[in-house]
Amino acid sequence: MWYEIIPSIAVVGTLIWLPQPIMWACNKLTMNGHVRSRDWCIDAHNHNLFYRDYRLTGNNYVVNGLEVLDDAPAKPCSKV
Repeated sequence: MWYEIIPSIAVVGTLIWLPQPIMWACNKLTMNGHVRSRDWCIDAHNHNLFYRDYRLTGNNYVVNGLEVLDDAPAKPCSKV
């Protein structure tokens, strides 16, 4: 009869639904619930660029190119 398919539908539905709560729990454990948070430990290069932008411009999110840098050549170090 038609009700013989109910166990199969329950198993398939559970297997389709199950990854969502598993990933929610993993996110809570590993990233403290912030899905799109910056993980500085994984990508240290971007971390350095983030602080470089702050040092050069005073703001992390201002996009500045080469026009911000001085055109004067750097002074050579004097040997003592």
